[in-house]
Amino acid sequence: MNETNMAAVKSTWKSLKPGSPVNYTVKRAGATKELTATLGKMPNDVYEAMVAEHMKEHVTVASN
Repeated sequence: MNETNMAAVKSTWKSLKPGSPVNYTVKRAGATKELTATLGKMPNDVYEAMVAEHMKEHVTVASN
């Protein structure tokens, strides 16, 4: 992925909010299927676990 593509992807990600529809193209065994999903809000317990894991990684890096 080049810098222009990455900038476009980041811009799109920033615009996505819970309730936004997103389209995916899935390729499997030579077949292609278009899927649409609606984004939801991340549950608080999942968010807290993700943040805790991220903080552990920082502590590990900082202590080395």
